[in-house]
Amino acid sequence: MKDFYKEIKLVKSTHGCKKWHIPKELLVALYINENKSQYEIAKELCVAQYVVSARMREYKIKTRPKYNKMVEILKNKQAKLDLKLFDNLDDKVAWFLGWLVSDGHISTNCVVFRLSKKDFEVLQKFRNLLNYTGKLYESVSILNGKSYDIVSLKINNLDLIRKIRDIGITPKNKKIYPNLIWGSNENINKHFIRGIFEGDGSLIFQTNGQIMFEIVGTKELMSSIQEKLISYLELNKTKLTQNKKLKNHFLLRYGGKFQTLRILEWLYNGSEDSYRLDRKFQRYLQLKEYMEVGYLKGVILAGGSGTRLRPLTQVTNS
Repeated sequence: MKDFYKEIKLVKSTHGCKKWHIPKELLVALYINENKSQYEIAKELCVAQYVVSARMREYKIKTRPKYNKMVEILKNKQAKLDLKLFDNLDDKVAWFLGWLVSDGHISTNCVVFRLSKKDFEVLQKFRNLLNYTGKLYESVSILNGKSYDIVSLKINNLDLIRKIRDIGITPKNKKIYPNLIWGSNENINKHFIRGIFEGDGSLIFQTNGQIMFEIVGTKELMSSIQEKLISYLELNKTKLTQNKKLKNHFLLRYGGKFQTLRILEWLYNGSEDSYRLDRKFQRYLQLKEYMEVGYLKGVILAGGSGTRLRPLTQVTNS
């Protein structure tokens, strides 16, 4: 069967477009003989799950009954949801909405989050905050020839959509700073910005010893966040950098170890484990420990006990 793996390649379809060729014998062996799911096969072959499904239809490979899958989908649509969280605009709601603006999707009938599996904990925290009984789903995403494990949370609830729309977040203006949050107190704005940072921000450690705080998003959203940072932290105004030409995708960046730590301390002060991304919170603690020990060019504490050091390397989207 090893030879069949070598036959996996991009070929031209009858319409002139490229498509993945996967030998029928390989799919039969994996799906029928080894009883693997389409998701597992896609992950093993480093292709999207829909590619496996499409090739199986072409080869007329009979799929297993979808009864169990349909039952899960029906259960998700009937899942219970506690909307009391939205009775008041507090720090937990603001954090949730920050994530929705940065890394979520809202339509006329549902809210969807699709995150890397390494951030699975965030989706679980969303479920806990909302007392949501629906399930999380795993899939594989292909980007630049690499496969990534994805975990998704989909909430079908019109009452939730109405409450979010009342705050000012709609399918058409999801990428702007909601007026209701803008006019709220510093605490609400802080946790909203932290949600955006955890979803679309980075803490950068460069090899030259520089440390930077970054967030990406629309020009309108980045300008609003910068205005709040200037107001609350008395930071200087910096120029927004356009990440992709001709697209509304901009980078807000503040550099310097002291300034970066000041921003992070402001963002995470008063936060709790139930509504924060632990991975980025640990990066903040790592930076704080690094600063308390003292500046050592090119090295940073690796965490844990002792005084172990490791070379400082650039880390993006972390």
